[in-house]
Amino acid sequence: MPIWPYNQTTLECYPPLPEHVSLPWDSSDEHLLQLATTNMETVVLNDRHGAISCALAEHSHAMLDSACAAHALKQNWQHADSPRISWFESLKTPCPAQQVLIKFPKSVDALQRYLDWCSQWLPHGTPIHIAGPAKHVPVAWLNWLEQHCQQYQQHKILRKSRAVSIVNAPLKHSEQPLWQGYRTSERLKLDALPLVFSRHREDRGGRALLNLLPDLNGRVLDLGCGNGLLGLTIKQRWPECHVELTDDAYSAVLSAQHNAEQAQLAVTCHHGDGCEAVTGLFDTIVCNPPFHDGHKQLTNLAQRMFQQASAHLDSKGEMFVIANRHLPYRPVLNRYFANVTQQGSDKFILYRCRLPSKHS
Repeated sequence: MPIWPYNQTTLECYPPLPEHVSLPWDSSDEHLLQLATTNMETVVLNDRHGAISCALAEHSHAMLDSACAAHALKQNWQHADSPRISWFESLKTPCPAQQVLIKFPKSVDALQRYLDWCSQWLPHGTPIHIAGPAKHVPVAWLNWLEQHCQQYQQHKILRKSRAVSIVNAPLKHSEQPLWQGYRTSERLKLDALPLVFSRHREDRGGRALLNLLPDLNGRVLDLGCGNGLLGLTIKQRWPECHVELTDDAYSAVLSAQHNAEQAQLAVTCHHGDGCEAVTGLFDTIVCNPPFHDGHKQLTNLAQRMFQQASAHLDSKGEMFVIANRHLPYRPVLNRYFANVTQQGSDKFILYRCRLPSKHS
């Protein structure tokens, strides 16, 4: 396991990655810890592998959205007590934190949602420190923070990490509603919370998969469901199917469940790392896997999803995977399925996977 030079602790990515590909910390983790006041109750947001929370030990309260992030924190925790973990969007009561540490998220929607939550549930005047790789922090975000926060301080860049400290971020900075989304060509209304992928427009990969699906029946799993585009459209097209949806992101699961209820579609939604929250075998699995973890393009999340899916696909079932052409998924899928075919669709490839390895 790699050793973090900051405090000489061993940390590991979850799912695992070779050290030359990615490390479970970056310079912005250290930047935030240098800005933080020691021995203060601290809410930590967007701490992907738990480096910050582990360094703060019993003073940290991790607010997470990702089941993988929760596994990473528990795996890397080296203290006697258990880490304090809450799912972001689930905590609806005032939080007695004395400071907040935030890793800059990938989208401005997510950043503004974090700040709205802080304004709503934390004591007035709570200091907030935000840091991330400088190349991924748009100047427009910094200008917005400086304009809208009561106090704003930009710190000197530390080993390519940019950090700012603010006090009293505005509550409800925008008149836009919390739930935002779109309608599909089938007139299915799909809304999502701010941390969900492709919140404002239909994902082209998901639509490409739907356009190439044959008629379905039996048990269907939408693996990595996001706002529910695949699973809910399938349930709409083939109401006799038993459809389940699962996602690593808690906010995605809430969004899919919300959309199912609004459309009066009877499905089951799960939160967990890949297939860990589902049981039994499925006749069909559909998957539009993520290929970014934060700002990094990685395939380890997709590979883990394929491996888990092979254990939940019926021997006569079929898994459909849509992916950008440049992603090297074919060799990985061949490892877990004895029969893999592919067909092109514009910028995407649809993989049809049969005979999972446990049956071949």
